[in-house]
Amino acid sequence: MTTAERALSKPMPLTFVIDRLVTVGAGTEGQLHLLLCGLVDRGYSPVLFVLDGGQLVDTSAFPYCVRVVGRSSIKSLACWWRLLKVARAERRRGSRLLHCFFNDCSVICPPIFSLSGFRVFISRRDMGFWYTPTYLRLLKMTRRFVDGVVVNSQAVGEVTSVKEGYVRDKIHVIYNALSPGSFKPAGDPALGWGYRLPNEIRLVLVANLRAIKRISDAIAALACLRELGLEARLFVVGAGDSSSLTALAEDLEVADCLHFLGGRSDVPAILEQMDIGLNCSESEGYSNAIVEYMYAGLPVVASEVGGNVEAVLDGKTGLLYPVGHVNELANRILTIAEDEALRSKMGDEGHALATERHSYESVLSKFAALYARI
Repeated sequence: MTTAERALSKPMPLTFVIDRLVTVGAGTEGQLHLLLCGLVDRGYSPVLFVLDGGQLVDTSAFPYCVRVVGRSSIKSLACWWRLLKVARAERRRGSRLLHCFFNDCSVICPPIFSLSGFRVFISRRDMGFWYTPTYLRLLKMTRRFVDGVVVNSQAVGEVTSVKEGYVRDKIHVIYNALSPGSFKPAGDPALGWGYRLPNEIRLVLVANLRAIKRISDAIAALACLRELGLEARLFVVGAGDSSSLTALAEDLEVADCLHFLGGRSDVPAILEQMDIGLNCSESEGYSNAIVEYMYAGLPVVASEVGGNVEAVLDGKTGLLYPVGHVNELANRILTIAEDEALRSKMGDEGHALATERHSYESVLSKFAALYARI
């Protein structure tokens, strides 16, 4: 038995800090929730501290402990003092490893916890669209207190290395995990779509309605496809205000074939009824939606940015296009839509890739082994 395996066989207290916890349905919060649940199942004792509890999701049913630090601002000495007390209490509990998520805690936590005797990890899960000169100066100041950076793609690792100055040996790539809920449909989605036309191609885009996701590009591409004679429908799954996008669809005369489904808990069941998955983002660390598309057996058309280049094997599991180029997006969709054999082949390839690279147990084992080794 190796040293790591011996360490993994023993319960280990672990400490996690995140700026906020508004949802565990997707994104960074969703991946962290999966990680913590898996660690509990393996006999670990993780505690999650939330800096800002103002919009805290209901944690009463969580299998791990969640505590609110109650910060007002990282500029406040009171916030630093509260975190110092957290570090001391966690050390008394036996924890010697901290892993923090999001921006503010990446600045404030490393010096406090490192000087309290912790090994410190931070996470990076996007292409740094939030970087500002001030943040970068602060991050470079606290970098010497960080023992490792966990990233969810090679692309994110490269940005982190260049922008924040970390040597590559400190950067650890662990891809996103598939939620166990992704392995089977979560019941009848009861969407009331009505009759499906014989030649209808159903496109799906899973993303919250934010400008960075460029959902307007998908709507514009839908208009192009309709002009080319393709009987296409677009289903958008995600929370947010759809009024401006609905107005765009009306202007482009495609409102009748555009459906906003809102935030959903039954995404696997929805994906089962789709033909092609879309990602139009202008910045993407590593898309959970793409992983879910592939596991559902959908070919993917995605913008050629960030981790999308790693998530989608161009020509095998889907097609990439230059971000913002609506005509190219429409052409890629058309190529797949008109070739049923290609759709099936890409879907099979994607499912195999998702199963191998993103299995929950595999990703969890990589985190546990990394923690034990450090």
